[in-house]
Amino acid sequence: MPPRSSEAILLDVVDLHEYDQIVTMLTREFGKRRCVARGSRRRFSQFAGQLRPLDTVRATWFEKEGRELHRLSSLETVRSADQLTHHL
Repeated sequence: MPPRSSEAILLDVVDLHEYDQIVTMLTREFGKRRCVARGSRRRFSQFAGQLRPLDTVRATWFEKEGRELHRLSSLETVRSADQLTHHL
C-alpha cells in the first residue's frame, strides 16, 4: 500500500521492546491509528523529542491490510502542547 499522511494529535506513547515505541494518534481522515516508531528510543533517532502526547503533528505511515499496528515513517511537529498551556 502507498504511505498515508495526515495531521494528527498524539494521544499516547508507550515503550515497546528495547528501542521502539507505540504511538497512538487521532486523525480527521483516518480516525484513531496505532503505529510503531521503530528505533525511537535510540539516542540519535529521527523521532527524538517529537513523540510527546497532545502535540499536533504531520505524520506519514504505512498500513498493511488487516493489521492493527502500522509502521510510522516520518513525523513533523506542527504545534507543541506547550503552546496550549501558555494560553491558559
